[in-house]
Amino acid sequence: MIRPRIVVTGVGLLTALGRDAEACWSAIVEGACAVGPVDLFDVSPYAGKLGAQVRFELPEAPLPRRDRKRLSRCDAIGLAAAAEAMRAAGFAAGDARFGLAVGAGAGGMFDAERFHERFVNEGPATRAPFRDLSSFLPDATAEWIGRAFGLEGPRVTVATACSSSATAIGIAADWIRAGKADRVLCGGADALSRVTWGGFNSLRAVDPGPCRPFDRARAGISLGEGAGFLVLEREDLAKGRPLAVFGGYGVTSDAFHMTNPHPEGASAGAAIRAALADAGVNPAEVDYVNAHGTGTPANDAAESKAIRAALGEGTKACVSSTKSQVGHTLGAAGGVEAAVTVLAVARGVAPPNVTTRDIDPACLPVDVVFGKGRPLAIRHAVSNSFAFGGNNCSLVFSRAAR
Repeated sequence: MIRPRIVVTGVGLLTALGRDAEACWSAIVEGACAVGPVDLFDVSPYAGKLGAQVRFELPEAPLPRRDRKRLSRCDAIGLAAAAEAMRAAGFAAGDARFGLAVGAGAGGMFDAERFHERFVNEGPATRAPFRDLSSFLPDATAEWIGRAFGLEGPRVTVATACSSSATAIGIAADWIRAGKADRVLCGGADALSRVTWGGFNSLRAVDPGPCRPFDRARAGISLGEGAGFLVLEREDLAKGRPLAVFGGYGVTSDAFHMTNPHPEGASAGAAIRAALADAGVNPAEVDYVNAHGTGTPANDAAESKAIRAALGEGTKACVSSTKSQVGHTLGAAGGVEAAVTVLAVARGVAPPNVTTRDIDPACLPVDVVFGKGRPLAIRHAVSNSFAFGGNNCSLVFSRAAR
């Protein structure tokens, strides 16, 4: 059986840098950083007070008014990016052959926290709206997106921490290859919340300043929020002009530690190799890697080893981390970074690491992009998402025929 070729025909992106893909991309290549003071909730008790918070008014969701009132912050963010991806691919609605795969993280936690705060302060007689709890479940965002666009094909919500939405994209490709769907809207969304903020601070994993991936002085992550979605289609059925080709993906699980990556990056490297093998791409042909690049001492050193092991010590691929600009968007990170990687391939520009000044020798000889975007004819690119518990996923995107 000949495996169908899969293309990316739509990208949707919403981050603290902008409300759509074009705004985000322009800010990324110009070297902007959205990490700053957070006031969505009280961060004064914590050492980390900076993050990438979405500050603009979110677009109105394509749902009836009664449903819009029930959306969590995460749902609204996700619907905006999903709607953009659908429009870009030329679709107003889906059908029974249109699937949906969504990566989830904290989801509607921020809204549930708001309900809990009022309940604690006011007691059982609270008038806190129960709608604040309606999107607490991880699959809520996928359900709203599916309802908004009439996506009646296969549907899944993936919850593997920070690799969730990258894995969702891989599953979407599997459905198309297996003939279960002709096209799939895939990616993820996540929003800031007190629980995640407090949790990462308790782990002492948050940099007091903007995160500095691969820097000698890196001290942790910067949390962010946002959404990134792609429309994957069988090439022979594609409605629009492809932005990139989806080559393949690789998933591994090393279960080394609950929060720390394996120091040698062995399983992460295996995910990259598996993705390249799935795509039929020679490691020497990879020109760009969008790294997981959290800015923690353990992650960046391990990932650098994984990249060198998978691509070869002499690799010429340049590397950067989107998290240096939009923060770590947790459950959405894989989708956000896949969207950026697709745009990098389509536009011929490698995004930068904007906060890195002094590369850690432990991360060399990885070629990190500094300052602003670097013009580069990208043949093949890898997007890495490596999560807690050793849940690793790598995606490969390739240049579409001009």
